[in-house]
Amino acid sequence: MVYIISLFLLTYLVLHWCVNGHAQFVRFYSECPAVTESGTDVCIPILVENFKDYESSYLELNINELAFTLKEVRIPAKNPLDLACMNILNDECSLSFRSGVLRFLDSDHPGASFNDGDTLFILCGTLGQPGNIFSINPDRFNTTFSLQDPLTGNSTQVNPDSIGLDFCSFMVKPNG
Repeated sequence: MVYIISLFLLTYLVLHWCVNGHAQFVRFYSECPAVTESGTDVCIPILVENFKDYESSYLELNINELAFTLKEVRIPAKNPLDLACMNILNDECSLSFRSGVLRFLDSDHPGASFNDGDTLFILCGTLGQPGNIFSINPDRFNTTFSLQDPLTGNSTQVNPDSIGLDFCSFMVKPNG
């Protein structure tokens, strides 16, 4: 009898988790630009999937500055997190950039959600010297993501291994 009750409870919890949209990974990813020649200005959107019932996050992205000079971070019109920062060198913004590390910190938007494939923000800059590898390398040790249970309002921290961090990389080509 205890076995049946335990099995029922486990089944309920798994179904509850799946129905509320949290069964899959939260994923941050990018697509490579069409042109990868040195000196080219490019914009690379950071996209999201399974970004539902959001509560807070901290994400560090290491960017190879020999391959890419970040000039600005653009915020799309659809912006459930109310990101607004014109100067990414200002540590008071949700986004900041220093010494090749882009930091994204947000903790003020419980319950916010994005559709799969929506743009979180866009990195714009100039491709560097030929032969360098453009890459965005997330720091998994400094990545946190919390969800809010829509029924209870309780916060749940997502295991960093359950966060998909899939960013494009490519070799910068010579001009011409």
